[in-house]
Amino acid sequence: MKTLGNAGQVMCIKLIMKYIPGFSSMASNLPLPVQAAAIMALRNIALKHPSKVSSID
Repeated sequence: MKTLGNAGQVMCIKLIMKYIPGFSSMASNLPLPVQAAAIMALRNIALKHPSKVSSID
């Protein structure tokens, strides 16, 4: 997960969203550290592509 965020590629957003509760039904069953890593990965992508990440509701 951290590697995807460090890459900062927009195409990784869809994959990362699978691990965030509220966007995927399976994400709520994942451990909290995995969910937190997904959110942190999105934060890293937001530094490079803020318009793509800010449109996620």
